[in-house]
Amino acid sequence: MIEEMLKRFEEDYKYKPRTLTEYHFIMNKYFEVLSLGDEIEKEKLLKDYFTDKTRDFATDIRRFFAEYVKNLSYNTRTKYRSMIKQVFIEHEIEFPDKFWKGLRKYGSGKGCVVEEVTPSVAMLNKLLSHGDTRAKAFFLLLASTGARVKEALQIEFNDIDWKLRMVTIREPKGDSKKRITFFTTESAKHLKMWLQEREEWIQKNKLRTYSKEFDLERVFPFSYAAANAMFRDMRRKAGLDETSPNTKVNRYKLHIHSLRKFFITQMYMAGVSKPHIEYMSGHEGYLDASYHRPPPEELKQIYEKGSKRLFVIEIPSDDGSKREEIEELRKEISVLQERYGELMLKVDKEIIPKLP
Repeated sequence: MIEEMLKRFEEDYKYKPRTLTEYHFIMNKYFEVLSLGDEIEKEKLLKDYFTDKTRDFATDIRRFFAEYVKNLSYNTRTKYRSMIKQVFIEHEIEFPDKFWKGLRKYGSGKGCVVEEVTPSVAMLNKLLSHGDTRAKAFFLLLASTGARVKEALQIEFNDIDWKLRMVTIREPKGDSKKRITFFTTESAKHLKMWLQEREEWIQKNKLRTYSKEFDLERVFPFSYAAANAMFRDMRRKAGLDETSPNTKVNRYKLHIHSLRKFFITQMYMAGVSKPHIEYMSGHEGYLDASYHRPPPEELKQIYEKGSKRLFVIEIPSDDGSKREEIEELRKEISVLQERYGELMLKVDKEIIPKLP
């Protein structure tokens, strides 16, 4: 029966051999944890188990997660939850979403712990110094809006309100949920620079894409894989490719999702309230319908409270004291450079000729 189920998965869902092998493994492990028979009986068990109307399947699933899945890494736990759910659906046994979400509590176990960093302004500045116009526009938008990568890739031209510097974010799951967030003047500047080059970039890259045509409605008409490749290339060139020592494989401390973490951290440090941060970044907390959601103009004022901390390449235009301080430092550097040149000229003319 397991082989028959896997064959259906291959034919109906076009699952790859590796995925089918994982399904075979997880079902064997499921029956092993429940002590329902040895390897030889597994095929018969699959049929008898799912047709046994006396079994408490919910309790079985919870036991499997409590005794085995909880000790795995987060990604593996999430994958196994999805696979077990799919197997039960195939046997016409369904549970409400609340049940599957409840399995998340079995998850503080001994899975791999990855050290991650919350990028600083200096770190992101160094990172983006190795990016082109497209990279700077995309990653500055991520850093200043709190949007997820897939959400930013879905942004269309009519989602942007340039007057308010506001963008409507549509969740990538295909449902109707929307929210609004904002972007800085720095992000707007680089976004406009990208739009000036966008058409030329599309023409150059049409032959390199796997798609038949670009989705011209999207501001960033490239894939998640392309965005991730851009980020990895900048990270390598910037020398920021440090990996976590707690994992068997290379898991980088700085990754593409760190930009969203940067947004949340900087807004929090600026004193913006947690519910507003969760709303703009799309955390589950913002779904609380009882919380007051201010109109766009009011929300923008809240955003601007922390927006100065989101500048990565430039200095906020209204931060006059820092601008004056930097201009003074530049003048001092210029004087020192001029003095250095005079001293080197004196060395060449007066000191070097006297050397033996």
